[in-house]
Amino acid sequence: MPTVIDLGTELLVDRSEIAYGQLRLLLTAVGRPLVAGSPWLVVNKAAATAYRPLLDALRRGRRQKPAA
Repeated sequence: MPTVIDLGTELLVDRSEIAYGQLRLLLTAVGRPLVAGSPWLVVNKAAATAYRPLLDALRRGRRQKPAA
């Protein structure tokens, strides 16, 4: 299963697969949990553009698949 799923205006990110602690912390700050207790976060692309390195780091090295 991919770590990052592109939903168009949002990204669905599996926080447990992110190796860097700082990146996980930033994801937690800008995203919201998909379901309580789940490692998946929903990150709004428009809000995350201020954190351009975050989006670049997620896209580099991780496979992305568009949503069905």
